[in-house]
Amino acid sequence: MNWDLVGIAFMVLAIDAFLRDRDVLSGVWLGLAVAAKFFPVLLLVPFGLDRWRAGRRADATRLVAGAGAAWLVVNLPFALLAFDRWSFFFRFNARRPPDIDTAWYAICQRGFHDVPCMPTGLVNTASFILFVAATAIVWRAKAKRDPEFRPWTMGFAILALFFLTNKVYSPQYDLWLLPWFALVLPNPVLFAAFAIAEVPVFLIRYQDVLAPPGVGFQVAVLIRDLVLVGCVAAYVLGRGVELPGVTPRARSRPSPVGSPP
Repeated sequence: MNWDLVGIAFMVLAIDAFLRDRDVLSGVWLGLAVAAKFFPVLLLVPFGLDRWRAGRRADATRLVAGAGAAWLVVNLPFALLAFDRWSFFFRFNARRPPDIDTAWYAICQRGFHDVPCMPTGLVNTASFILFVAATAIVWRAKAKRDPEFRPWTMGFAILALFFLTNKVYSPQYDLWLLPWFALVLPNPVLFAAFAIAEVPVFLIRYQDVLAPPGVGFQVAVLIRDLVLVGCVAAYVLGRGVELPGVTPRARSRPSPVGSPP
């Protein structure tokens, strides 16, 4: 079920097409990324709002439509011919308990000595609310710090916050953030801190995959999460990054009414 490298490749192609003003193609690549791993659907929000904020509403619509069409082309035949097997992914993730790599698991195990310590539906709802609230806070803080920031760059924060608040955090999720570190937060020190913090999580987790996680593993997970929170804070406090090869149109903001183009 782990198609991360395929999805990451499509996501990178989507970002590249987006920055080159090829909005339909960007949407198609993003739709294929969603077909490989569903959570990249979250990136439609910053990509679409970036175009919408620049006054390019038709381009925003084309991007979203391209993503939806690509996802449907890949998924619809399987959904029609084998709905039960196609929908297994959604049913499985709706009822799975918190994963050992998450703060949810540590809270349940250390605070309540029982996993899961609350109904799975409640965990799903709470994680969604936390994710939306955290994203809104970060978005508002970034806009206040840098009113001219490009909304598409929020893709980094959105993915990071989703991983932090979700009930699942698999080790390969780190790979989704690599392109965003390069594009949005090109700070070698922060990237090294994040990469190093993940090493003990990975090593302890796979010493014995069937053994229940101990205190050491959960401390490692907490440190990893705190480092990632620090990276999101650094994104909020930083300024926009100029990317070589980006067309002037992609960087431009709409001119005030009456001003020359």
